[in-house]
Amino acid sequence: MRKRALLLAVLTAGSGCAFTNPENMRLLTSLSAALDDEEHSVPATAALLVLGTPAAILDIFLVHPVCVIDDVWRDTVDVVGDMWENPQGGLTTQAFLFLPKVVATPVVGVGNFLLSWVMRATFDLREIPPLDPEPEPEPVPGSATAAR
Repeated sequence: MRKRALLLAVLTAGSGCAFTNPENMRLLTSLSAALDDEEHSVPATAALLVLGTPAAILDIFLVHPVCVIDDVWRDTVDVVGDMWENPQGGLTTQAFLFLPKVVATPVVGVGNFLLSWVMRATFDLREIPPLDPEPEPEPVPGSATAAR
């Protein structure tokens, strides 16, 4: 029973891995496109087998993690910027929280950068749209707002 649960957990986690998406496997996709011909010749197949493993390893451990750094940076700037740009409370509260914010900013920034980088490099995370805190209500048909 335990082995089945472990197998199910591994298969579930593996279904969202970054390497299952061809867009994240840049070297391997390019190599496959370059060697792809309609005849599937023996040299092309042999070259794909010989070069495919190093290309896949480089994709998984080097190319894809480097390519997600810009997304990770944007995530980190959003989180750290939120601490400073959206203050909660009055002037006294902000004066009291200034020093803890100064101390927490590098810790939160580095922690978020590393966690976000590991998550984006490991799993196939798409762009997540920002949450709209107050969605606009849909106009009622026949009302003045629906006629606009």
